[in-house]
Amino acid sequence: MTVRAIPQGLFTWNFEIRKADNVVGMTTYRIFGESGELSLGERQFVVERQGPLSGQWRLAQRNGPELAVAQKANAFTRRIEMKWLEAGSVLTMEGVNPWSRTMKITANGNLLGRIVPDHLFTRKSTLEFGEDVPMEIQLFCLWLAVMLWRRAANNSSG
Repeated sequence: MTVRAIPQGLFTWNFEIRKADNVVGMTTYRIFGESGELSLGERQFVVERQGPLSGQWRLAQRNGPELAVAQKANAFTRRIEMKWLEAGSVLTMEGVNPWSRTMKITANGNLLGRIVPDHLFTRKSTLEFGEDVPMEIQLFCLWLAVMLWRRAANNSSG
């Protein structure tokens, strides 16, 4: 089933997550710092940056276990390595090319999914993942991709 990420407004980086026109979740970003929250129905998750100069984020259930840890090792690339703790897998998220915001997510060289903006002038996007990737991991990937898009927009705004 197609999963859509729709910005909540023109000037926000927060998204509604929709399946078949039903809102099933949300991603939110705190105004300051690179942290935020994810929600899927009644389930709540937190995304925390591990330090002000760190390139590491963690996803955990609110008041619960850690689910994934992501690391951006190089400040000059759009590549993030993520440890999906439950599956024991290492995922790689990176841009498909330097001119596109589309991100691909792979594990051991196998494509697991993509995050694809509708077109150049919108943040509306489609999440294309297989059924074997849990929705909270898909949303963490989206959250990280949008964080990279937000950084690029802030850096190019002069």
